[in-house]
Amino acid sequence: MMAAQSDATAEPRRFDKLGWVQHDKRPIFSIDVAPNGERFVTGGGDALVKVWSLLHVMGGQKSGKQVGEVPKLLATLAGHTLGVSTVRFSSDGQYIASGADDALVIIYTLAPGRGQVIPGSLGASNYENWQQTQLFRFHQTNVTDLTWAPANSARNQLATCSLDNQIAVWSIEDSKPVAILKGHTSFVKGVAWDPMGVYLASQADDRCVIIWRTSDWKEAQRITSPLAQQPTNNCFFYRLCWSPDGQMLTIVNSLQNGACAACAIKRGTWSQEYSMVGHFGAITVARYCPKLYAWKGLGGAHEIANCVVLGSVDRGYSLWLSVKQQPVHFAKGCFRGSVTDVAWAPDGWTFLVASTDGTVAVTSFHEQVLGSHAPDEEVTSHMKELYGDLNSGRKIKPVENVEQASAEEGRDSLPAKCTSCNEQVTHPPGRVLDGVEVGSTSVSEPQKWPATMTGRQGHSKLPLQQEGRTADGRRKIHPVPVVPSITSVGNENGGRETLQGRAFSQPGSPKGKPSTPSERLKRSRDGVPCTPQSKCPRLVSAVAPAIGGTSVTAKTAQNGQSGTDLQRLKVAAAALPPKKTTFPLKSGGQGICDALDDAEVTVQVSNGERISGGKEYAQIVCRRGPRTAWVAEVVGKVALVTGSPRFCAIATVEGDLQVFSESGTRDFPSIRLGERPSFLDSDGEWMLLSLTCHGQLRVWDLGKAECVVETSLFGLLSENTQVVAAYLSKCGLPLCVLSNYHAYLYKVDMKCWMRIVDDSFPFSHYHTMFKWSSHSDDSSGELINLQIGRAQHQRQPSRLPAMDGRSSDLDSRSHLEHNMAAAQALQSPHEYKRWLLVYIRHLVKCVGTPEMKGDEESKLREICEDLLGPMGEASKGEVPVLNGRQWLPDVLGMDKRKILKTDVRGILCRNRDLQRLRDEVESMLNDS
Repeated sequence: MMAAQSDATAEPRRFDKLGWVQHDKRPIFSIDVAPNGERFVTGGGDALVKVWSLLHVMGGQKSGKQVGEVPKLLATLAGHTLGVSTVRFSSDGQYIASGADDALVIIYTLAPGRGQVIPGSLGASNYENWQQTQLFRFHQTNVTDLTWAPANSARNQLATCSLDNQIAVWSIEDSKPVAILKGHTSFVKGVAWDPMGVYLASQADDRCVIIWRTSDWKEAQRITSPLAQQPTNNCFFYRLCWSPDGQMLTIVNSLQNGACAACAIKRGTWSQEYSMVGHFGAITVARYCPKLYAWKGLGGAHEIANCVVLGSVDRGYSLWLSVKQQPVHFAKGCFRGSVTDVAWAPDGWTFLVASTDGTVAVTSFHEQVLGSHAPDEEVTSHMKELYGDLNSGRKIKPVENVEQASAEEGRDSLPAKCTSCNEQVTHPPGRVLDGVEVGSTSVSEPQKWPATMTGRQGHSKLPLQQEGRTADGRRKIHPVPVVPSITSVGNENGGRETLQGRAFSQPGSPKGKPSTPSERLKRSRDGVPCTPQSKCPRLVSAVAPAIGGTSVTAKTAQNGQSGTDLQRLKVAAAALPPKKTTFPLKSGGQGICDALDDAEVTVQVSNGERISGGKEYAQIVCRRGPRTAWVAEVVGKVALVTGSPRFCAIATVEGDLQVFSESGTRDFPSIRLGERPSFLDSDGEWMLLSLTCHGQLRVWDLGKAECVVETSLFGLLSENTQVVAAYLSKCGLPLCVLSNYHAYLYKVDMKCWMRIVDDSFPFSHYHTMFKWSSHSDDSSGELINLQIGRAQHQRQPSRLPAMDGRSSDLDSRSHLEHNMAAAQALQSPHEYKRWLLVYIRHLVKCVGTPEMKGDEESKLREICEDLLGPMGEASKGEVPVLNGRQWLPDVLGMDKRKILKTDVRGILCRNRDLQRLRDEVESMLNDS
């Protein structure tokens, strides 16, 4: 072990993550140490789980083995297809569980003999034989964290959480969840199992921690006050942790008076005991040492102490003892990336810290720094005092609330409540504790320790808090803000942390309200209109948002060859790299055409501005109104530019994509598209669409640094068609228009293209070349504009019944049903309602006509039943069901029963053949 320095710090040793590809430096997202201390496991961005020898890290000092007896890398486990977010050993060390961005949870177990061949290693095999035994499929998206039940539990269980807002509890003997916990309303990013097996804690982006009872999996407590100021979606992991005696739950990513903190919550009362403040970035992980420490206080009193390590996105970590006001060790900026996870060795003296820069730091301490471990008999006595005799064989339920403890001790009054999360305990100026002067620093005098533990009593007999009284006579502890030191841990949060989410305020939203970068796509999946309606476009046909584009044909998409030279298309200007031109950037909620005329932010491109070293450079000048915001240079010739007030994306004819922030900082290295780009588009916020001349389409959420759509247009194209427009629709989904003016929308939740505009209904009466009036709403009619563009291109008005006797009414009915489905796919509520009412009028008109099939009344009855919903006892259930399907009371944000009352009921009166149906509807509406 490494000796501690005189200032109670220890220099961490770095352990480089060497995979089967020697130059692989992918980020490490998770790390854990086996209960026997002989190995540890990592998971990262390379989608691999790797088992390492801890003997190499510890210098061969365990089990009497020499380092040379075993290799450093024991096994490489390939089972996931996307980055591994979390890996954990089971409490008995028999299993390894891993969760990843592919929404899978895989269980591995150690078998006898040598392992299989490592993927990509040219024949090398694993030293240890870890085999995949189970695969759990339940979560809909990224698995962010998992935790095993403690060893004293009756069953070997596992809890996992995901960005689908759910927590699943699994039995290792079964591949199905035994419990699904749905109390959170946003992304769940951390779970922790109580070491006593009574509770499960979870933390999510909804600014709350939920304590679940493991006996019935019901919510026991919801903790919100320490997280009231928490910025949501600012980091990908919230790895909270229980102390080994189960008395403290430390939650992360808290904000106390503007300072990043981790808060210790007392078991039973669920109130905040103290907070640990000092990091300059969001705290992502807290990990308690598995050992309890025996600490002698200032007055000679013997105390049991917990030790916890905090990791942060500020690239540092800190070590705290529960009996000390200041951190024992504070590592400043020892990584090049965020700290993602921490794992303790079972000896209680060494811990490992993982980072997104692909390295692990190992830190060890001596007894002089942390104190000695509490003897087993003292730990047993401590646990018996808290929970009763756990080893007697009798099932004694632990004391879980302060009322129960008071009743057992015969007290007449309850203990006073702990201070709230905003009340901090301070020391008198100049007070010296543990050799460190606290409470006397100022901005001009940097303090020795930039961190402090607030909200708890010190050890001195002198009064250590500044108290007062409120107007009603209640005791109040005055909060004192923590002033960070100028020379303390460097704040790297100002830079872009591409592997973590970020929070920004959306335009037009309340100040300080965090934005969700994937909001448009998420709402489109939920069936809710997600974009403010923009002004009506001044063009009737679909317009390409990019300034120019390359032909995307079936031939180029199939053969992987470059298409023809950049050419002028029907709705897009030439994409030949201009000498000098200005590109507009869209703002949130702005229509495609509006961006061409009303852009507040513009980017001027000057190609061939400078030639150096045989390379041509283009100059980029971004302006906000008349003011120049920033200037940059890129290598190559710029062909396309798009963006929003959040970012600017620049594509070159060489196939490179550069992304700049709103201040002109490069957010990412150069993105290689693989081929010359055809179209770029932004939704005005964080979404970016790219289409290459080979037909490869991608949509990125730049706020979260992830690809949300990746597909090809090859299946849409024929020999005589090409793409003339590709952009993000108002609902945030990719939309492509071909040269025959067929329009396709890509549904993310169904992973398929849907043709929303075509020429399949040539004899319908409802084709038009005129726009609908928008006197009743502000809708720009995205679907009708696409239809008008196709009609103008075809130049064929609606015709009379076909010569083959085909009915125009049947074609019209099919056309109206298609339009309703297309409007619903586009998340256009006003168009959906319009087509619905036109469809009902058409059915009412055709009831009883000899040329129809006679099913109009049944279709009308089905519509009315869906708008009305279940009645009587059927409507009292938690999830209303109609005709075997879940019934929703609204469609695209519009109340169904209101549509039935105000619009449909009056249309049914127009045909006497429907009076019985109308009377039934009236009767049910009166009963509802």
